[in-house]
Amino acid sequence: DDDDEFYDRTKKKPSQKKPGDNQSIETADTLLDKRDTIVKEMDEKKELLMTEKNRMLSESTTQQAEVDDSLDAYMSGLSSQLGLTFK
Repeated sequence: DDDDEFYDRTKKKPSQKKPGDNQSIETADTLLDKRDTIVKEMDEKKELLMTEKNRMLSESTTQQAEVDDSLDAYMSGLSSQLGLTFK
């Protein structure tokens, strides 16, 4: 019964990560490099966002101008028809 492994709870269970596997040491230089990379990416994303916002604004302004122009044309047409009717 001394060889019974079921009751032997003293064995260490194999861990999923072995010590020393895929460990990288972070130094101040590597952390600063990572920070610089992230800041650059953030700046690029902000620039892209601003470009898209400006594009959307210009498109909506153009569409609004077209709507205003068509409304003006319609109103001009109505007023000219009314003017002809009353003349």
